[in-house]
Formats: sequence, structure tokens, C-alpha cells
Amino acid sequence: MPIWSTLPIAATLAGTLLTAGAVSADAFTTHAADRPVAMHDGAHGPRHGKRAKKRLARMCKIAECTDAQRAKLRSIFEKGKEDTKAERQRLRNLHEKMRAELQKNTLDRRAILSLHDEIAKTKAALGRKRLERKLDALAVLTPKQRKRLAEHRKAHRKHDEHHHADKPGKGGKARGKHGKRR
Repeated sequence: MPIWSTLPIAATLAGTLLTAGAVSADAFTTHAADRPVAMHDGAHGPRHGKRAKKRLARMCKIAECTDAQRAKLRSIFEKGKEDTKAERQRLRNLHEKMRAELQKNTLDRRAILSLHDEIAKTKAALGRKRLERKLDALAVLTPKQRKRLAEHRKAHRKHDEHHHADKPGKGGKARGKHGKRR
């Protein structure tokens, strides 16, 4: 086959690859803050606070909390929300800086890696505070209530494995590339 007959195919292939690369790079840098306010109204959406209250109510229903326990748990979680407000804002700012760095024409590898390290440190600090809140909350409950919650979680995990078996990370069995079990 003469070389001039393969040039249109090569040009089409190159154009397709460039277009796909541009689309995937744009998708990689898209962030919730770039979406309209109707879709992004806070860190986790407009109803995140309501979900947290429902989760606390459901937990207290399962554990059969007293009114005093319910009030104490609510104060623990509200205090935790206030205590982590600065870190959560810092994390949002770091993600915004990372997004800006990744969208530049010339990538500054050192700056990007530094931002990555700062994001990891901030997430670790938030994770530790989340664990401290969880331990504080569990300390409010009696051993019988903690056991009841653990049994409920175990039963719910089985439910998730059954109903979300095809979705790794959603309770299903972990599967590697091409659907094979790990």
C-alpha cells in the first residue's frame, strides 16, 4: 500500500487521539466548584446537614438512645463540625490551587507534588479528628448499645454485598481490572 493512501487514516487517528486527550484532561480537572450553584451548594451539597441529622437519628433509633445521650451525641458532632471548619476550608482551597496548577500550560511538578502533600496532611488531620469524634460518641453509648450498632452494621454490610455485588467500593466484592476477584 502506498504511503499517501495511509496519510488520511493517520491524520484522522491523530485528530481523534488529540480530541480524546483534551476531553479526558478537561474531565480530570472538573471540580464541584466549577459546576452551577444549584448542583454545588456547599462541600457535600445543599442537603448534607439534613443527612447528618438523619444519620444521627437513625443511629440513636438503632441503639435506643436516651434523650440525654441523643443531646450529648448531637453536641459532639456539632462541636466537631465547628472544630474542623478551618481544615475543611483549607482543603477546599488546596484543591482549588491544585486544579489551577493542573490547568496551566506548563506544569510545575514541584508545586503540584507539594500541594498533594499538603492535601494529604490536611486529610489525615481531618480523619484523625473524625476518629476522635467517633470514639467520643461511642463512649457515650453503653456496651449493649455499641453491640447493637455493630450487629446492625454487620447485617447491613451483608445487604450491601448482596445488592451491590457488581459495584466495587459500594459494598460488593472487590474486583480488579477486567472484573476478576482480587
